[in-house]
Amino acid sequence: MARSGFKLRSGNSTSGSSFKMMGSSPVKKPGGYITNAEGERENLQGDVIKEGLRIEKTNQNKKNFNIKTNQKEYDQIHSNMIDAVNSGDDDARDALHAQLQDIEKGKFKGGKKLINITYTNTGSDHATQRKNLARGTKVTSQGKFPVSAVGVGDDVSFEN
Repeated sequence: MARSGFKLRSGNSTSGSSFKMMGSSPVKKPGGYITNAEGERENLQGDVIKEGLRIEKTNQNKKNFNIKTNQKEYDQIHSNMIDAVNSGDDDARDALHAQLQDIEKGKFKGGKKLINITYTNTGSDHATQRKNLARGTKVTSQGKFPVSAVGVGDDVSFEN
C-alpha cells in the first residue's frame, strides 16, 4: 500500500489529497508609482522594484549633479548648519537643512528635478526591507540593527 501525503481532517480526505497539493495564495507583490516634477502620478510597470531602484539611481545621479553645480553655496549652507547644530539653534538648523534639500532636489535655475517614488503593498519582503532601511534599521533573524540609509532618499516613500 502506497503512502499518501499529509491528510487534513477538514473533510478533504479523498485519496491522493495532501497538503502539498492544496496550493496557496501568491505572495503579494509590491506596486508603486512615481510623481514627477509637475505632480503627475504614473504607475510603475513591469518589475516594480527593479524599475524603482533604477529611478532611485537616476535620482542619486541628479542629486550629485545639483550639488556639484552649486558646490560653494552647498558647502557654505552645510557649514552654517553644523554651526547651528553645535549652538543648539534648532530653527536655524531646520531652515538650513531645507535649503540643502532644495539644492539636492534641483529647485534652482538649471537644476535637475528628482522623481518621487512611492512603493505600495509594503507587506512584501523587499518593500519591508526598503522601509526599514529608510528608517535606518535592518531586521535579521538575530534581531534589529541600525544601518546607514544609503540609497533610500527623501524621494522614496511607502504606503500600505
